[in-house]
Amino acid sequence: MEELIISPGFNYIISIALSIVITWGIGLTPPLLIRYVFLKKTIAKKPAIIIASVFWFINFLLFVALGSRSKTHAALFLVAVASYYILRTRVNPGKQFGEYQSTKLKSNTDIKCKGCGKLLPDAQAAYMLNNPEYSEWCREGYCCLSCFGENYLPPKAGKELGGK
Repeated sequence: MEELIISPGFNYIISIALSIVITWGIGLTPPLLIRYVFLKKTIAKKPAIIIASVFWFINFLLFVALGSRSKTHAALFLVAVASYYILRTRVNPGKQFGEYQSTKLKSNTDIKCKGCGKLLPDAQAAYMLNNPEYSEWCREGYCCLSCFGENYLPPKAGKELGGK
């Protein structure tokens, strides 16, 4: 049988690939666990900086102990920056008001109340229209309950409110 001949260049590529996986794997595992397993939410700015700094220092000591020959350890700095963003960034920052957002509007001048014609507030125009999480008058494009209609009453309204 012929022996598998591996060129020195191939060994070098494998070595670099393993170094990248080990550096980023060891460096990002703690922040990923903290953010998504233990806390399950974002962390404030100062604690995130402190945690990323502490893990950078621990990673630096670990790689020096393993015999790293790098003089700058720039990759560890990049891992620390990535750790900070993992701890700080929301998963879906665009969906914080629910998944029924209407298109983003530069100005709400074209959306007016169906009852009185007043301009709708920015928040209502951007997040409440057609969103089932909000009351019916907000979803339908009215600025207030009185504009929604004089005939509209909650299902169990009493006589004092004009109900039956």
